Amino acid sequence: MNKIADVGSREDILRRFPGPVILFPSGTRWVSLIIAAAGLTIVSAISIFFGSPIIGLFGSIVFAAMTLIGISVLLPGSNSLRLDRESFICTRFYRAKAYPWSEVSDFGVWIGRRGNLVVFQMAKPRLTALEKINQAISGRNGFLPDTYGWQPEDLVQLMIEWRKLATREIRQNAGQQYTEFPVAVRGRLGSSRNS
Repeated sequence: MNKIADVGSREDILRRFPGPVILFPSGTRWVSLIIAAAGLTIVSAISIFFGSPIIGLFGSIVFAAMTLIGISVLLPGSNSLRLDRESFICTRFYRAKAYPWSEVSDFGVWIGRRGNLVVFQMAKPRLTALEKINQAISGRNGFLPDTYGWQPEDLVQLMIEWRKLATREIRQNAGQQYTEFPVAVRGRLGSSRNS
């Protein structure tokens, strides 16, 4: 199994097709969040005794929860993005979900207030409530929860190129006609298309 602990270049990762290749969340970003949340937990706990007890208690609970979430993200096997020939598998808090390459398209970058996310369109006849909300906000019904140490635009390009390799191989192996989904390069609603 090809694991990428330190993020390589897009070309290095594409050379590993058909994989599997596993990308992990950026430790630096999460360690920073853990330190900040732990510090705010301590400040909130102090304010229980020397300030406002209700606000201090509420802050302690919220920031302690953020600290635990941050720690859980960094635990082995907790969060990753696995690319292989058939699909990409997004693992979040030990729950894995597979997205077959033939059922996803339109990768792009959604620009949000708290950061940018990689979004994509899933071919599904019925959407869940969360997927409908994602569709309304970003123009697409799926997203990756992390950028795995990459700039969002670079991760989008990696996903587009890996998908092209995978769907080309699926077409060749199946020996049948296959219609390529258009994919977006970037943007909220993705006006730029690749074929």
